[in-house]
Amino acid sequence: MLSSHLMFYQAVPKLIAISKISRSEGNYFSEFLGTFILVLAIWCLSKYHSKLIGLVVGMLVGGLLIATSSTMFANPQVTFARIFTYAIAGVNPEDGIVFIFIEFLAALVATGVATFLLKETQTTFRK
Repeated sequence: MLSSHLMFYQAVPKLIAISKISRSEGNYFSEFLGTFILVLAIWCLSKYHSKLIGLVVGMLVGGLLIATSSTMFANPQVTFARIFTYAIAGVNPEDGIVFIFIEFLAALVATGVATFLLKETQTTFRK
């Protein structure tokens, strides 16, 4: 974030600012859905040792970035950083806390769903 702000320092002479951009409830749902899809895809691809995990994750994040109203934070670290920006992608601190909670909740739900869906295909390795 600081490097991005340094690139545009002449246009906007601020390095750190607390975001004032509010997000609506629809953004919360899209954040849950985007994070859920991303984590579920990672679980499923990992289960089958896919070599395409990087490609699929990149395409999912890129697609969800465009398709979700929250601009797909899906990462508590990114959400936290977006609290400290003046850019349009920012999020005010109150909404940021909600987004981080939703991201963890979606990851837990996706893990539960993946465990349920993939339990049929689990194999036991014998030495």
